[in-house]
Amino acid sequence: MTNLSLSLFLSLSLSLCVSHLIPANATYFKSSSNLVTGCCVQNEANLHLYLKQIGAGPNPNQVIPVNSVLKNSFGMIAINDWDILEGPDPGSKVVARAQGIHVQCGQNKARWFVNFNMLFEDDRFNGSTLEVRGAWEPPFPVEWAIVGGTGEFTLAQGILSGTDLSVDGTRRILELFIHVFYCAIGKPEMV
Repeated sequence: MTNLSLSLFLSLSLSLCVSHLIPANATYFKSSSNLVTGCCVQNEANLHLYLKQIGAGPNPNQVIPVNSVLKNSFGMIAINDWDILEGPDPGSKVVARAQGIHVQCGQNKARWFVNFNMLFEDDRFNGSTLEVRGAWEPPFPVEWAIVGGTGEFTLAQGILSGTDLSVDGTRRILELFIHVFYCAIGKPEMV
């Protein structure tokens, strides 16, 4: 069998196998595909999720440990542990957490540097992470880069785009669209 024939056979076989791994109740998981390369099987995933941000109140999921009195709050630092939800309702199932930091880095206008790990807690991707970073200039939409990942999402690269779905005072729901390529290479053996 030639390398091309073998690659096509493996790609088709893996596509059929992966489609059976996705549970029926994972409604946010939209599609996947595989590409066999020299070092790994490259997978593609499209996720449709929702981010719940609570800036104040009895149970905030972000805090501001460093405030600023400068123009545009330049230098302000916020730490976040945002809920990533399966659906748009604020009470929807939490499937991941966006844990990280955002810094107000614009002197002349509000511009935030955002960096977080999206740690999955659901049955499908439990323990896997996506590393997300980028800039945000209010208002929405946003587009952030996926620059890495672990577990199921090893060697991830892609894009996360988001837009405001609802805002209620200090509470916000963002609709997220994630398009990511990653390698299923398995866990490294410990020496």
